[in-house]
Amino acid sequence: MISVVVCAYNQCESLRDTLNALKAQRLDCGIEMEISVVDNNSTDRTRQVVEEAAQGTLYPIRYVFEPRQGLSHARNRGIHETAGEWVAFTDQDTIPDPGWVAALWRGARQYQADCVGGPMVPLWERRPPNWLVHPGVEGEFQGMLAVLDRGGEPLIARATDRGFLNGGNMACHRSLFNVHGGFRTDLGPSGKRSLGGDDTEMLERLLRCGCRVVYLPGATVRHKVPASRMRVSYVRRWHFHSGRAIYRIWGNGPMPRWYLRETLVLGVRAIGAYCRCDWVRGICWEKRFWSQAGQIVESLARHG
Repeated sequence: MISVVVCAYNQCESLRDTLNALKAQRLDCGIEMEISVVDNNSTDRTRQVVEEAAQGTLYPIRYVFEPRQGLSHARNRGIHETAGEWVAFTDQDTIPDPGWVAALWRGARQYQADCVGGPMVPLWERRPPNWLVHPGVEGEFQGMLAVLDRGGEPLIARATDRGFLNGGNMACHRSLFNVHGGFRTDLGPSGKRSLGGDDTEMLERLLRCGCRVVYLPGATVRHKVPASRMRVSYVRRWHFHSGRAIYRIWGNGPMPRWYLRETLVLGVRAIGAYCRCDWVRGICWEKRFWSQAGQIVESLARHG
């Protein structure tokens, strides 16, 4: 049995696409799948969409309501409410390929893995701006866009790898949660708060304890990238909150003065690049500035 947990918050029409893709999964003989949609305080028709999808489907679909706001709360509730030997996670704005679950299962068995995942391929709502897909910034914005590409060969994570998988395309053996706990609830998006890092921290915890984490290129999930994520204002906001999450995960004591100076230098470099009309380099400097600014703000909030 594989339990698929879909976390949902106020995107019921997009959720319909996700459920249709999961209903079309092609599983190997002898493998069963259940689908649980965890509604994290939606105010739209999420429940009705789930109940409609549950009619006439080969795989059982359950509706679960989680009143505590936050993606981590929703994921942890999904773990608690399901029964599969493996728990796979995806979100309401994804479309898993028809062979996604089967690829996760086969890869887990083949590599004797504890945790597996695969590529997150972007589905652009509109044509992305040049600065976002410029060849010189490949990989710079993958985290912000919730996309992931580690190539066409399977990879086994090293203990030092960060952000090795994305929480929208990840499956863990249930025993991991019994031993190592669930997702940290002070991390992850919550309502309009774009703080992330819950999946990153979980993976680092697993790797630190010697768990085997594997990237499977055939386990593909397509992620919808809305126009709102293609704006410079979103780059600033996302990287600022990402910096806050980075400090919560890895921070240890007040930030040193040299870090503040370095952050100011990044801001000056960004302004200089913009003045030269070098938008690609400017936004790359600026995103680093906002990430470090977020770490400084979180450090001050903790230590004054």
